[in-house]
Amino acid sequence: MHAREGASVLDRLLRMAVQPRFRKAVVVCFAAVVLLTVVSYAYRRPVMERSIAHAVTTALRIDGHAGITVNVNGRDVSLHGSVADAAERRSVIRLAQKRNGVRVVDASALRILDGTSDPGAAPPAIVDGGTAADATTNGSRPVTPSTVAVLPVRKPRIEATFRDGVLSVSGNAPTKEAADALLHRSSTVLQPGQLVDKIVVPTKVTELADMNEYRRLGDFLALLPRTGLTEATLRYDRGKLKVAGIVPDESNRAFLEREAQNLVGLAQLDASFIASASTTVPTSTSTSASSSPSTAADTTAVGAATANPSVPATGLTAGIRTAQSGIDSAVASRTIGFAKNSDSLSDEGRAVVDDVAAAIVKFTDQTLVIQIAGYTDDRGSAGGNLDLSQRRADTVRAELVAKGVVAGRISARGFGEADAVAPNDTDDNRAKNRRIQITVVSS
Repeated sequence: MHAREGASVLDRLLRMAVQPRFRKAVVVCFAAVVLLTVVSYAYRRPVMERSIAHAVTTALRIDGHAGITVNVNGRDVSLHGSVADAAERRSVIRLAQKRNGVRVVDASALRILDGTSDPGAAPPAIVDGGTAADATTNGSRPVTPSTVAVLPVRKPRIEATFRDGVLSVSGNAPTKEAADALLHRSSTVLQPGQLVDKIVVPTKVTELADMNEYRRLGDFLALLPRTGLTEATLRYDRGKLKVAGIVPDESNRAFLEREAQNLVGLAQLDASFIASASTTVPTSTSTSASSSPSTAADTTAVGAATANPSVPATGLTAGIRTAQSGIDSAVASRTIGFAKNSDSLSDEGRAVVDDVAAAIVKFTDQTLVIQIAGYTDDRGSAGGNLDLSQRRADTVRAELVAKGVVAGRISARGFGEADAVAPNDTDDNRAKNRRIQITVVSS
């Protein structure tokens, strides 16, 4: 009996399936599903591409590869620019592969400047961490191996002046990546409008850049405003450095001369720094101070700065000064604390950041921008400290955004163990160097 009922139902379904109206309804439903899928993908794809590009670019910037351009097509990432050697190329590929959402990493456009091949490098196209064979068998577009350009390599020839809080950089760079890397590193502590770019880049690439030298020179230029210089002139000509300036005290003069020697060596250096006791270092407009040491937690301090020379406060408006004062009052003498060797805020640190957010959301001037800078002491590797300081600065930024501060008004950058405000010789001094600086500037 059940068999007869089952056959009856099957007969009815077969008769229904041959009806024109049924076939038309099936076609309409299938077309609707396809259309909705296409529309959904078209809407989500640009958002996904921007997210992947931002993640890869940020990872490369944190690791010091500022001169590399990232292009994204769907989930496929292509890298363009120059790297110093095969080891740096492999490092760049690995960093891109580890970002969420990345399917293929195409490194065929990365130029290796030392002229060597890279037999031990990962294949230029890797699919979800697989092999080059995977990239071919799953339908991905084939990627040709990277080829080393035979163009000559140019070392930097750059001139710079620093006066009245403004850094002006001029000269020629063979590629846009080289110019971007130099300027990006030079401007790490400068406010908008305090960097003047006069570097000329040719429209056609006829030479390659020694990217390591451009980056190291940019790092040295960034030291000029940090050490309280009132004025300075610099000429860097293919490994030879001539620099002169007026510094506020003897310790800053010795520091700059030591860093200049590290850059080019004593034989290639012509330095003439004058330490003037009458040179006035402007009061810092950034929030930063020391904290007491802790064995259970790593405390990163925020407070009033006294020991850290800052960028001269050129063009500060009453609005900026009032806003900075509001943040300083919200912080008072407390510290932003993190778990040891972690970017997780302590309970006290979260409370401090919440009070800072409450002060920022009251700003009526929409042109004000908040800059967050993270620093560590010298314990651990330089790369690890740079990464930790960036993650901590990002954590503070994310907490401020979660409390209602507009994301577009906040930037976060980690500087690792750079720009120490005290010698890293005791626990107390190391605690002073572990800090977050919150600075108000104008866009």
